[in-house]
Amino acid sequence: LADGRLVDEPQPDEIRAVRVSLLVRALRPEPSHQDSTSYQLADRRYGPFNDNFRRIQVSQMVEVRNHGL
Repeated sequence: LADGRLVDEPQPDEIRAVRVSLLVRALRPEPSHQDSTSYQLADRRYGPFNDNFRRIQVSQMVEVRNHGL
């Protein structure tokens, strides 16, 4: 929002930026790897998956331009 707060359900005319978060998983398992990590994306927690897939968490804030239109 304009005052810097982060909210889950803003009014459309209040939106200034959007945070996009992804949890990306490898295509193939890696037998020597055990994923026992918990991942925090926004207000949700995922895992631990306790499997052989590598994962990476990525997040980016996207600024909304022309938000007054």
